Amino acid sequence: MGNDSRPWLAALEGYYGPPLGHDERLALVAWLGTQDYDAYAYSPKNDPFARDRWRDPYPADELARFADLVDACNDAGLELAMTMNPGLDWRVGDRADVDALTAKLEAFRAIGVRGLAVAWDDVPGGGAEIGAEHGRAVAEAFARIGTSDDRWFTCPVDYSARQPTSYLRAFADALPPEVAIVWTGPGIVSPTLTGTDAAPLAEALGRPLLFGENFPVNDGGMAQVMHLGPYPTRDASFVSATQGAVVNFMHRPLASRLGLAVAARFWRDPAGDRYAQWTDALAEFDGLEPIARACASWVDDPSPDPTLRAWSDAAPADDRLERYLAAGCRAGLDPALAAELEPWLVQWEAEAKAMQAALWLLAGEGAVSMDEVGAMALHWYEARRAETQAFGIRFAYYPVSERDGDRLVSDPVSVVEGSNLTDQLCRRALAAVRP
Repeated sequence: MGNDSRPWLAALEGYYGPPLGHDERLALVAWLGTQDYDAYAYSPKNDPFARDRWRDPYPADELARFADLVDACNDAGLELAMTMNPGLDWRVGDRADVDALTAKLEAFRAIGVRGLAVAWDDVPGGGAEIGAEHGRAVAEAFARIGTSDDRWFTCPVDYSARQPTSYLRAFADALPPEVAIVWTGPGIVSPTLTGTDAAPLAEALGRPLLFGENFPVNDGGMAQVMHLGPYPTRDASFVSATQGAVVNFMHRPLASRLGLAVAARFWRDPAGDRYAQWTDALAEFDGLEPIARACASWVDDPSPDPTLRAWSDAAPADDRLERYLAAGCRAGLDPALAAELEPWLVQWEAEAKAMQAALWLLAGEGAVSMDEVGAMALHWYEARRAETQAFGIRFAYYPVSERDGDRLVSDPVSVVEGSNLTDQLCRRALAAVRP
């Protein structure tokens, strides 16, 4: 894993959804070079040649684009890590599959890639026998083509756990020490983490772990939540208990930049204040603050942004929320970024209409007509009927999980249900006008 003592940090294109376009990827790599990242890790689930058709060689034009990506990473001061995902139909004991896996990895090395990974995540698992099989496949590929200049890592089937499963023990035992193991914490998404979460498993497996950060990614049941808030709660001790992190971003590359920026700030200064790091990063993105404050929620804190809550609590005597809503959410936004955020911008505007109507009722101090109450109710209805989440999370399902022995089960924390800022303000307005 190299000799640099600081944690290794990579941006991971590892979500479910369409892979980035070539130009989008090149632009993101150039930007990552300004954010103190070490690497770009390519592992989109919907690339057929990396997953469904992993045995088939990449077409020549695709390899040429990857060669361009190597050059772009070199120019940005980054490593490129390429990943294969062979687990959907891996044939246990079949030497031809080991040959095919090695050939695909070797093709990447031929165009200058020196970061290589094999991912077994999100496929049917098993016990020690399958763990040993997966570990041996990676170990043999490493033995054939690995060098001291390479960086290798692998994601097991059981990539979230507090204690080693029988699969994980056998998997780790089969791997050479040069290959890092990716781990997402006790859950697939882990709301909070400290060093004591990582140390027991790392000790049991005999190596530090490479943390797989599932933020700001928003696929699956959390797809309607845009993650533009502060970095999740991770203790400074967590950084020293790992080899570093691969940060899984969204299939919206421009909207992902704020989450990637706050991740870099934390991993380079883990003792820093996460909210201050967020506001510092936010200042780099013109026009983003209005929608970012409305999309600052995550599973670790699904409530509305604390600044907006304070403004709401102080209204109507304090007019900061009224001025924030009146200013809108589009001024100064880069058009390409606005296009990625369009569903959330539309939702911001729908929520704002309801909140503005609620503020009007509150300012009337009870002297309001039924038509004004009805207008607020209609705007509130329109805001609530959409699935897209803004100003807090009304409902989302995050893959927060726990282990029951070798069995992966959902944690109740995974179901996020609550009232957003609009709900809170409209209920307050109704209470104020009732006799």
